[in-house]
Amino acid sequence: YDFIEKPVERDRLLRVVAKALEKHSLATENLRLRERLAAREGDATLVGTSEPMIELKRRVAEVAPSEVAVLITGESGTGKERVADLLHRLSGRKSGPFVKISCAAIPENLLESELFGYERGAFSGATQSKAGRFELADGGTLLLDEIGDMPVNMQAKLLRVLQDGTVQRLGGTRDVRFDARLVCATNVDIGQAIEEKRFRADLYHRINVIELEVPPLRERLLDLPILVDHFLKNYAKGEVKGVSREALDTLARYDWPGNVRELENVIQRALVTTRGPEIQPEDIRFAAAHRLSATAAPQEVGDKISIPAQSTLAEAEELLVESALRRTGGDKEKAARLLGVSSRTLYRRARRPEDEL
Repeated sequence: YDFIEKPVERDRLLRVVAKALEKHSLATENLRLRERLAAREGDATLVGTSEPMIELKRRVAEVAPSEVAVLITGESGTGKERVADLLHRLSGRKSGPFVKISCAAIPENLLESELFGYERGAFSGATQSKAGRFELADGGTLLLDEIGDMPVNMQAKLLRVLQDGTVQRLGGTRDVRFDARLVCATNVDIGQAIEEKRFRADLYHRINVIELEVPPLRERLLDLPILVDHFLKNYAKGEVKGVSREALDTLARYDWPGNVRELENVIQRALVTTRGPEIQPEDIRFAAAHRLSATAAPQEVGDKISIPAQSTLAEAEELLVESALRRTGGDKEKAARLLGVSSRTLYRRARRPEDEL
């Protein structure tokens, strides 16, 4: 902190020590305030008080102040982008830009120009120069979402940029230095992708200095009531104030293949159909693509079918119709006779859109 010349003067020594202690005290208080800020920011961004979420918030607060590259992994719909956003807001770059790009949503022939930018005349339609995402993120954070789906050719170009710390626009000759913290996210098993030659091992080691894994919803069902309340506050309008215990039990029995994003959709859908102050089990509708693979799947043995007790009436009807259609090879007339209903009723049930239920 300071130095003292010999011979030591007692008064000067005491002043220096007092100032050093004061600085240490301020630094300690600053750290404590940052930890409290991280907790509040984490609660606002990452909803949940289960052990996996507490640990995730702790690690985000620990990693955020550093400058190292972070890889966020987890299933689709778990909230990886929210983790990236919190990393940025708790970092020393929070006053800089937070730039995001999905590596899977943009065609390969356009991804390079989006990442690195281009000069005027670089290709047909390039009527003016444009900065890429690396340049736009200068002084801030760049999120490369779904990086596990990036084409291998682009991976090689990305690796060169990360190694050099410079980017060259398409059609340009000048290297542009950038200063952006890299955060990547993926729901792909990168280890398996490397074995299958779909992802470069050297790029993986470059982007994975720190890995943050976001837990799936089925591993933190204790957060279910808090998440439901969170979505109700965001979307509920009018008389809907909560969710009945029976409806919450129905939600808890589901395995949530679509994670928190699917829960958000289920609550929004339930708010459309509910007629009382609380969402009821019959208002809970899961996505058709997931329903048969979840806990509500029917069990068929010979000519018998068992339907789980947690199924709603509408779900039981759909499962019976689907089973009858499978048994008759898709013949709706035969399926109707098997179920003892009219063909008209079966046609209506079979083609009933999910959003109308």
